[in-house]
Amino acid sequence: MNIRCLFALLVSMVVSPAYAWTTESITITGGTFTMSDSSSTLGAVPVLAGPSNTLDDGVINGVVDADGLHGSAANPVTTFDFLGISWNTFFAHSVETSAGCNPTCSTITIADPEPGAITVTGSPYEPALSADFSGFFTEWNGNRFWQGGQATGTGEWIIQPTVEGGYGVYNFTLHWSLMNTGGPFQGMTSDWVLTGTAVAVVPEPETYALMLAGLGLIGGAVRRRRNSSAACVREETT
Repeated sequence: MNIRCLFALLVSMVVSPAYAWTTESITITGGTFTMSDSSSTLGAVPVLAGPSNTLDDGVINGVVDADGLHGSAANPVTTFDFLGISWNTFFAHSVETSAGCNPTCSTITIADPEPGAITVTGSPYEPALSADFSGFFTEWNGNRFWQGGQATGTGEWIIQPTVEGGYGVYNFTLHWSLMNTGGPFQGMTSDWVLTGTAVAVVPEPETYALMLAGLGLIGGAVRRRRNSSAACVREETT
């Protein structure tokens, strides 16, 4: 294969679009929860949606956060039975702990605990997700303790936006793990997987135009690669 053909193939492989969607709300519909250490695994337990399982953009435009609909121990975001006892999760800035649930039994305060933006990047067909769930807490057996983390995951479009300012819907899967410090599961690792649906807005017109241009570049590159590959084959066989 000559240098011209090789260059054409390499260019066509590296050109790809990148853009970001604004996620307006997410609704958690399920997932799994596992607790483990070096010697044992407790789970995986199916996670069920609670009555406050939808998070909207609250008071911060374009950001999914817990101010709009955050839940509580009595009105949780997710709920399930763990070791025969209800495990209810919610979002909060701080939680007053019960006796015995951590070494100091004081108020747990997390720096900037409010869930932040959920962003979607990548191709139109395989969104990649990131979410700040640092304000995620749980109540179990009278104890309230932190279960938050920085989640990552993937999405798949159900309804893809087609016009500027239009809405789309995607399924998502988000995952994070954390080491429990204090509380009834001291030293054990919580592993969370949450699934659900989200509503997103199409990029701004200029971003959308760039995205379409990127897709056009890919189409052109693919055609050039096919033509170049065919030319290379002809040159090598003659």
